[in-house]
Amino acid sequence: MLHKQYRLRLKKDFQNVFQSKKSLKSSCLLIKYTSNDLTNPRIAFVVSNKVNKLATKRNYIKRVLRNISKEHISLLPNIDMVIIALKEINTKTYIQIKQELDTLLNKIK
Repeated sequence: MLHKQYRLRLKKDFQNVFQSKKSLKSSCLLIKYTSNDLTNPRIAFVVSNKVNKLATKRNYIKRVLRNISKEHISLLPNIDMVIIALKEINTKTYIQIKQELDTLLNKIK
């Protein structure tokens, strides 16, 4: 679990991120982000029913993404970010997901 200060939680913050035109995409992930006025980055994860019908699989994907992003959180600039899983994530292994998320987060830095 990410520390409370690193979580994006409010509806208006989500709307700001989705209205932003800044985004990065890989084969299984989409990252939308915008700058914030805080001293730290905030992250949210979205894994919809369309990605996988089973809640256990969706929760597993969120845990994987959360775990990988923890490594990068101290290196990220002050941004609000939503990491969205795409349907293709079901065919990827942990290592492949890690590589794709690492490359996307390095582009943001």
